[in-house]
Amino acid sequence: MQEVEILDLPGEPEADDGPPPRRRGRWIALGAVAAVVAVLLVGQSVLDARERAAIAALADVPGVVRPVDDHLRVMRTIPSDAGAALWGLGGSAVPGPDGSVSYSWLDPTTGATLWSAPLLGPTPALADVEHVSGLTTCEPEMETGATDARSATRIVCLVTDGGIEYSDEGAPKLLPAKKTHLVVLATADGGVLGDWPIDTPAATMAVLPGLAAITSTRDGATAVTGYDIDTGEQRWRTMLEDSAPSDQWAGAWISRTDDELVVQVREDRQAMLTADGRVLRNLTSAQGSSFQGWVTDDATGRLMVLAQASDGTSTVTVVAPGSDPTQDRVLDGQHVTFGVDDGSLPGLVLTTDGKVRAWDLRTGKALWSSDVAMFADQAMVLRGRVFVGTGDAVSALDGRTGETLWTQKSESSRYLVALFTDGTHVLASLAAGGDLPSVLTAYVPSSGEQAFQAALPPGIEQATVFNHQLVGYDSGTGDYAILG
Repeated sequence: MQEVEILDLPGEPEADDGPPPRRRGRWIALGAVAAVVAVLLVGQSVLDARERAAIAALADVPGVVRPVDDHLRVMRTIPSDAGAALWGLGGSAVPGPDGSVSYSWLDPTTGATLWSAPLLGPTPALADVEHVSGLTTCEPEMETGATDARSATRIVCLVTDGGIEYSDEGAPKLLPAKKTHLVVLATADGGVLGDWPIDTPAATMAVLPGLAAITSTRDGATAVTGYDIDTGEQRWRTMLEDSAPSDQWAGAWISRTDDELVVQVREDRQAMLTADGRVLRNLTSAQGSSFQGWVTDDATGRLMVLAQASDGTSTVTVVAPGSDPTQDRVLDGQHVTFGVDDGSLPGLVLTTDGKVRAWDLRTGKALWSSDVAMFADQAMVLRGRVFVGTGDAVSALDGRTGETLWTQKSESSRYLVALFTDGTHVLASLAAGGDLPSVLTAYVPSSGEQAFQAALPPGIEQATVFNHQLVGYDSGTGDYAILG
């Protein structure tokens, strides 16, 4: 605000007493204008501050990349065999050509090996790496909700000379273990904190805080055994229903979901267990269907089991808390993964089956459907909108009604491989065939207008996000590239 002096016009007669009324009127008018301008400036300042705060709030949301622009270059590369560092796994079990196995802990910035610990000596039965997969596996001991292995202080390894033999014909064959150990390593230096023999032909393992849950299958029966990580002592053992012979499964497979365990007994049967070995649920897919996996909703913690029938149709079963299967909700369609979810549409689940369908996770109620795409490859939730990616397009939908807000199609020679955001733009990684470079295209979230398009560095075919970094993949070398 500045003070303004209004001068008399030439030739205007002077008044003898008091300021002229017109001059006072001018001051009032100019004051009103100044007040309106001030209100607008303050209002715009508040909106700008809110926008900055909204963008800042997204910075820590998984899948959101640090701000990018139209100039991308390779900041550093990480070797292909060090991908475990890049994806937050901390390290990996490394098989040797003679059937031996070691564990390498990696630098998350460079992928360099910080230390390596031998786990299994030369094992002839596992030396044929083209046809035999060893069952030795290692997992960091992580607290509930943790996503980065760097927070762990211990690595728990199921060390076994057993394996699975694959052939072009027939079912995979389980090679029973002659020797199995539970080995605990320190993440600081790879020192052995514990090494205990396991008296069962163990196949797979999941790790909860203080507990290693190990599966073993014998004569069609599956056992899940919980071992104390500090002492190696057995805490509990649970026998699951008999598993009929299968053309797809050799043994049982176990995974952790929050503080519970999910065991895939065969392709059409799963069991949910508590951390103390109690069976919460036995899940069996519909006749002719097979389980394809499971996911956990971050907002509610609800388990969703994915299944596909022999005719190709898919379903998502939202598993109800407790043991009553009548409370489960079955949603039609194939589950669509949210690469980014800022929590602005809690309980929203997307499926696709010729349409994009939205559901309320808590009630199983269908919310809306959209013909914007026959099948959606991926999606993200951002500030009340749903952004859907298909093979050649990105669309924005109103998250509450499904109304199409905008659609942008890529050039015919490029196809979508990843959809994410830097908080300011909707970012689409588009791969190309032939001599065209792959690109990163940025759209304005509100309008779909293209903000910029950046060519990926030579050799980089696609880009995605991990730990808020833009990560490219070089198909020629197999290496990963951190872009910026």
